[in-house]
Amino acid sequence: MALYEMESELEEELAQEFELRTPQARPSAAYLREQIRRHGQAHTRLRQAVQAMKKHVVKRGQTYHFTLPAQTTSDAASKLGLGHSTFVILHRALKAGNHRVRTRPAVRESEFDGGALLSEFEWEAESCAGVSMVKSSWWGTRTWLNECDTKSLVAFLKGGGALGTGICAIIAKHPACAGFGIIAGGGFAIEAIDDLGSNNGIVISQPWVGPPIVWHQ
Repeated sequence: MALYEMESELEEELAQEFELRTPQARPSAAYLREQIRRHGQAHTRLRQAVQAMKKHVVKRGQTYHFTLPAQTTSDAASKLGLGHSTFVILHRALKAGNHRVRTRPAVRESEFDGGALLSEFEWEAESCAGVSMVKSSWWGTRTWLNECDTKSLVAFLKGGGALGTGICAIIAKHPACAGFGIIAGGGFAIEAIDDLGSNNGIVISQPWVGPPIVWHQ
């Protein structure tokens, strides 16, 4: 399968879609509404794509393999009913995850999800709305932050800190804290998404390649 067909177009599309930059000052209300819309749509697309692809992901040894017969990535995306760029991102993420498995120490394996092995990490939290934990799978990581941890992250980002650094400060040495991308709108966008969910904390979905996606719990 041609993994990287039209890859330059994909990267350009991602850059335009997520505007990978952090504003220096508070963004406008219109800008934040647009970020909320984009992250909401991306969250839905990711959930649907993982659901469609996971039945074709099998684990052999320590690595994952996509088993749906297809001549091209466009063919595979069509068979799954997915957008081409969404499929390519997750297919590349699977291969990037395999590279991490080969080059990094193993983490605790705790459960299976549709044949795809997950690693899980949870930490003690204050009495706050929502939960705080990390789950890693074949496509990337999903990090839940309760309301207390979310407010800590928002304050850190508003102060000019980087997303990955802020999350690492919260989840300590878990390997998921490395490799986070940039969230357009920074702490302001995360705060707005958290408010939309009645301040129960957030979920950050970070594929092994591509930008992070933030939504509320």
